[in-house]
Amino acid sequence: MNIWVLKPPFEKIINSDFAGGFGIEADKKFSSPPLTIGYIASSLISKGHSVKIIDAPLEKISFEKIVKSIVNENVDILCVETTIVSVLSDLTFCRKLKSITPKIKVILFGAICKFLKERHIYINDIDIVILGEPENIISKIIENIEIGKKINDKKLYSIVKNLNSLNFPAYSLYNLKLYNRMDIGKKFFNILSSRGCHYGCIYCPYPITMGEKCRFRSIQNVIDELNEITSFGIKKIVFRDPIFTFYKNRIVEMSKKIVKNKINIEWVCETRVDLLDDDIINSIQKAGCKEVILGIETGDEKILNSIGKIGLTKNLVRKNVKKLKDAGIESMGLFMIGFPDDNKKTVLETIEFAQEVDFRHKTFFTLTPYPGTKIRNIMEKENLILSNDFRDYNGWNCVIKTRHLSKNEIIELAKHANSIC
Repeated sequence: MNIWVLKPPFEKIINSDFAGGFGIEADKKFSSPPLTIGYIASSLISKGHSVKIIDAPLEKISFEKIVKSIVNENVDILCVETTIVSVLSDLTFCRKLKSITPKIKVILFGAICKFLKERHIYINDIDIVILGEPENIISKIIENIEIGKKINDKKLYSIVKNLNSLNFPAYSLYNLKLYNRMDIGKKFFNILSSRGCHYGCIYCPYPITMGEKCRFRSIQNVIDELNEITSFGIKKIVFRDPIFTFYKNRIVEMSKKIVKNKINIEWVCETRVDLLDDDIINSIQKAGCKEVILGIETGDEKILNSIGKIGLTKNLVRKNVKKLKDAGIESMGLFMIGFPDDNKKTVLETIEFAQEVDFRHKTFFTLTPYPGTKIRNIMEKENLILSNDFRDYNGWNCVIKTRHLSKNEIIELAKHANSIC
């Protein structure tokens, strides 16, 4: 069958794998290849289907052009990736498309699907909505469509228990020249060596969308993918694991194998500050790690404890960022403004702390109360959420107030922080 895996036309560029798959608004200076799309495409190719990947927002492809191409190329099935920001627009896209080409089958996937209202799911414009991880189940759905088997349930839930079972993403179908990150440059690719997070950070969407139990690929499976990626001429990698250094022995061994196999790559990863030590830092440096992204969130240690960052202290941040720097590894500090107990004093202390520590890059977000998170429940009960319109949930807009700060005060403090850090 002729199948397209698509990010529909949208006015903004969205990094759809970020924020646990809810997505964060981006620009051409920080745009990232959508990894889930690549996994789906690869799975379908392995079943003998003709597959194309389309990133319409980044390629600036209009609705009219997409529809014309779909009609001209006789596309049978459209797998549509949606995000929290674009979901209403994406549903409109599906409705308009179906009115023009009613025979096409539309499968919708994305983290936000789990939280869609029934009236959005049970419409004729969507044939199947996938709740959870779509990579394996999509092939089974399309197999049933191919043989004319009726699918009784419009909502299908799936989780990939064995990550080694996934085919490597279809790298050749991406136009990698389109993507760019300020920390690693162009022509890079993302890789996931694990999914899930069991830490209880109350604001974090990853346990909600990936699960609280960590799932790991085998080290050899990761090495095999790195070898395949480099065979395409890709020399820069971003590990998108929520907590890359979760198991020390695994990361040390993986780093040794990267060196042993002479895999010449530069790479970036993300982890917790308290999951770094000398052995890990030395190992990842030898294996090509150039930057570690650290979720610091706040410089107020009481707030750190209240949001679930237990064990993280400012002294530990100072110590481990210095260790990374001494080993030749840069660090990026991620901070948030808008926790329920945030006031002007705590935010200014956070800004001062961010300036003090030798991060290569620092970014301040305003807190987004994502669906399913504990912090959303807390803030709803205290009427601290000011917008329930998911179009506002782009990772940058302020949709909340705190017990001590108004929305405008949060906006001004975030603007100030990003301008001086």
